[in-house]
Amino acid sequence: MVRVLQVGETPYCHAMSCMASWHAERCAGHQPDRLFLLTHPPTITHGRRVDPTTLPTSTVSRPVLSTDRGGSATYHGPGQIIGYLVADVSRHRPADVVSGVCRTVAAALQRHGFDAHAHTDLRLPPQLSGVWTERNRKIASIGMRIERGVSRHGFALNVETDLAEFRRFSPCGLAGETMTSLREMAEDRGVSPPSVPEVMRWISHVFQAVDIEHITSPRGPIPI
Repeated sequence: MVRVLQVGETPYCHAMSCMASWHAERCAGHQPDRLFLLTHPPTITHGRRVDPTTLPTSTVSRPVLSTDRGGSATYHGPGQIIGYLVADVSRHRPADVVSGVCRTVAAALQRHGFDAHAHTDLRLPPQLSGVWTERNRKIASIGMRIERGVSRHGFALNVETDLAEFRRFSPCGLAGETMTSLREMAEDRGVSPPSVPEVMRWISHVFQAVDIEHITSPRGPIPI
């Protein structure tokens, strides 16, 4: 089973320092597989292959930071759930880890009536990895790194995120209008949108009920 811990709002740089410690603990076998759920204040992060000149100017209130994860540029901020998976994935292909995490997040949303699918289930190419709706809107981004057989980084799920922030640049190499949130999806259906704490409980329930073998299985997470 994956142990889930809720951390609260954490500045991005501090979270990266914590994650280095979490990663070292897992590599040494001192801790089990863990998923850390948290939020970040407004921040734009980008992978190593992104040209920073294509991004908004970094400010104190909205820093633009380089990171060692996979993936392109994305926005983090209030109303978005961050899930950092620190787990032993040494027996699994990186692509299966990414796909499995996306499937597990999608399963949590599907159980509560939201249209959500991993990129692999929609037969999308790896550069479009994440969780999508069937209407070609992206609800969650993912970017991970595996070192010494242990994963770092993870997913960013838009619950009630200010989607206008994504229109300031090209998130994940996409048009900003491609991004959506659970709030927007709920409003389209005429139902009350879920809160961040509520969705954190959904995510926790699904991840706590599976282990890494099930997460990385081509069949996706076990029924819950």
